[in-house]
Amino acid sequence: MNKLTVVSTPSARSADVWLSILRQQVTGNHSRAGALWDKLKPYQRDMLIFAARLPKSATKRLWREFTREDMRAIYRGLKRLFILKAIFDGCPESDFIPAADWGGLSINPKEINQSKTNNVVAELNNKAELLNKILNH
Repeated sequence: MNKLTVVSTPSARSADVWLSILRQQVTGNHSRAGALWDKLKPYQRDMLIFAARLPKSATKRLWREFTREDMRAIYRGLKRLFILKAIFDGCPESDFIPAADWGGLSINPKEINQSKTNNVVAELNNKAELLNKILNH
């Protein structure tokens, strides 16, 4: 009779490690990150290699040519890019229009009058209240 041993529930980190070991045993050297890397365009690889703080020559490498340390650096670079994205996520698109381009929009930020801005805000608030009254009745 076979004796079954009960294994305690692994933490999320150790579960990921075991899954990667099993995946490697089943599929060989296949890596989802490697498949994605091999499909990246050169400028995308450049951004990632820059964020990973690896030499520019690394953009020409295949995934299987990276060392474990290189792969960890790429992972950290991705984390840095995600953090940067999160920082800028709340910014409106208008924040990314240089002041020199505002002339084409017929808006000069130096000439914005605070009273005009307050009037526009008050008008928008009035319209919002009116819309709420219509929707609630």
